[in-house]
Amino acid sequence: APTPNVEVKYITAPEVKNTSVGTRVDGCDAVVNYVAEADAFPLPSYSYTLTGATTATGEGTGSGSTFNKGVTTVTVTASNSAGTVAYSFEVAVADALAPVLTTPIAQTLCYNETYSIPVLEAKDNCGVASVVYNISGATERSGNGTDASGSFNAGLSVITWTVTDADGNQTIDNTNVTVNEPLLVSIPDVYAINQGVALANTIYQGYGP
Repeated sequence: APTPNVEVKYITAPEVKNTSVGTRVDGCDAVVNYVAEADAFPLPSYSYTLTGATTATGEGTGSGSTFNKGVTTVTVTASNSAGTVAYSFEVAVADALAPVLTTPIAQTLCYNETYSIPVLEAKDNCGVASVVYNISGATERSGNGTDASGSFNAGLSVITWTVTDADGNQTIDNTNVTVNEPLLVSIPDVYAINQGVALANTIYQGYGP
């Protein structure tokens, strides 16, 4: 007698390696694709759970999801008529992008007591943590923030901006500030008549210098 056809059913969890990716330029997360299908017959259905830096549940393996910065554990469950298997792996999203700066252009200023310097613009995909400036050269002082306005001595001063994001990524840039020397004018004394008998810079009626 002929041997009847026997349908072999099986389902085996795959070995899925942990995945590490960088954040996108315009956000503090990343879209991550991976292969996490089980070795199975008939074709199974899938569901997934995300825990850790990202939390979500859904149908499918979760590939193509948006993952937040940090480590997320992905647990995939595959089911068919042969049974159910669950397997887990990690997706790590790290920020290695340094802040982007728009630095004030070089400034040339007339001598004064205080000066207004255009502010620094700083952007970061995961947020700016600190802005520090140090001024060296003709002027020496330091401070925090994007505005280095204030007193500058005559000569060349260099503002060094240091911007750090939450993950320690840094960008450093400079702005030169040149303050011209003060204008000094010396006017010699004038005498209307003989210097020995007249007062300096005094006009006498009927006389002129």
